[in-house]
Amino acid sequence: LPLSRPIQLSALLWGALSIPLILTAAPKLEVQEPVFDFGDRHTGEVISHSFQLKNSGDSPLRISSIRPSCGCTTTSQDQLSLAPGDTVKLPVSLNLAGRVGPQRQYLTLQTNDPDRRTVSLKLTGTAVADIQITPRTLNLGTLDLENPTPGHQMVAALPQTCSLMQKQMFKLYTV
Repeated sequence: LPLSRPIQLSALLWGALSIPLILTAAPKLEVQEPVFDFGDRHTGEVISHSFQLKNSGDSPLRISSIRPSCGCTTTSQDQLSLAPGDTVKLPVSLNLAGRVGPQRQYLTLQTNDPDRRTVSLKLTGTAVADIQITPRTLNLGTLDLENPTPGHQMVAALPQTCSLMQKQMFKLYTV
């Protein structure tokens, strides 16, 4: 039996409307907390955090690259794939060794989400030294340790191979 004209138009209209639905299928990256503030932490601590990532789209999400902004920030993942509706935790570590003051480190994700090709995740906080010296540098000029001038010079002398990070002893001279 030949189809009646209204049924043919309905079928044609349904087909025309379903094509855009098929063409708009895309992944969609959602990050529950894109900025993690670790507060005040001691210099030398290692901060661990997991960013929660979700594909709320209707096609697979590919994260083709995960790049930290600095060698102090690491993750065990360099790429990820998430099926529609999947959630994954991305573990990150930030080593505060040798760092003092405000810290801002980033992870940059490259994705196939058409609305968010590049996504930045941020770790922020303050690294607090156990001993704080202000100002951090002091220019004493040229000091003559062999012939000191009484009452005018004070210097902390370290052996040439010593550093404070190795926690070796040093002498404090007051003249």
